[in-house]
Amino acid sequence: MVQIKIVALFFIFCGFLTKCHADVRCDQYANDLDILSKLPFPVGLDYKKQGPDRSTAILDPTNSTVNMIQLRQAGKFVPESVFCLKKLQALDIRNMLFVDGVVPDALSNLQEVHTLGIANTPITKMTEKLSSLVKLQSLMLDNCSLTQLPSLSELKNLTTVSLPNNRLTQLEGLVKVRSLSLYKNQFTEIPMLEIPEALGRLDMNHNPVMDMSYLLLCKNITEIRIAVSNIPMIPSHIALLKRLSFLDLANTKITHVPRNILNLPYLQFLVVQNNAIPKEEADALKMDILNRQLKVSLLI
Repeated sequence: MVQIKIVALFFIFCGFLTKCHADVRCDQYANDLDILSKLPFPVGLDYKKQGPDRSTAILDPTNSTVNMIQLRQAGKFVPESVFCLKKLQALDIRNMLFVDGVVPDALSNLQEVHTLGIANTPITKMTEKLSSLVKLQSLMLDNCSLTQLPSLSELKNLTTVSLPNNRLTQLEGLVKVRSLSLYKNQFTEIPMLEIPEALGRLDMNHNPVMDMSYLLLCKNITEIRIAVSNIPMIPSHIALLKRLSFLDLANTKITHVPRNILNLPYLQFLVVQNNAIPKEEADALKMDILNRQLKVSLLI
């Protein structure tokens, strides 16, 4: 009898926290509005009134289907019923928890989602089903304590990847990503892309990156940020990156700036301060910019 009571109490407790591991039963809900009404916390329907810091849903023009939902219940568990919103296009979660830190397989229900954002929410494991979200265009996982992610190779439409403030050391399966932010991780190498020409922006500040020569393949890149890293040198062929407008290599290990970098037609910002660049070379760069009347802001 005592054992039965303990089991019963466990399921009551589990249900209260919405943290059971059983597969979510979407057939118990009549529609999206039914799902919203049964969430363990209120979700508003007026985004303009609620603002970005409260749980809010945006409905489609018929007011019957949820197009976007943002969850802002600090310290609460993400209810798996959210993954029954099968027409959902955008999901944004902040300051919440997943059961055991695991993003569930039920994520694969969201086949219409094009934008997925999770921030300040610990994740010990991301479901392999992430790769099934074939319409996904934007993935943001910020400050989630991530140490690894499944391959993204099936996400052919993914163009924006933002994974700052994690503990990642590698990232596989990037196809045609245009914007890649890996700020404050533990990468020693720049992740490779199936189509490197697609990359337009890279932020790898605060990573122990040791080589940037791979970026010479990214011929359309406009912005490179790899400050506070172990980069030892700027590739001599940096002038191949004809579209480059912003380069930040502050606080690295470089000791020389190739003079041909000033031949880049769109270069506007060159940040190489707090490096062991000789004063004579720094002065020569400044003078060259002045004499050629280049519109380049140099921090050295």
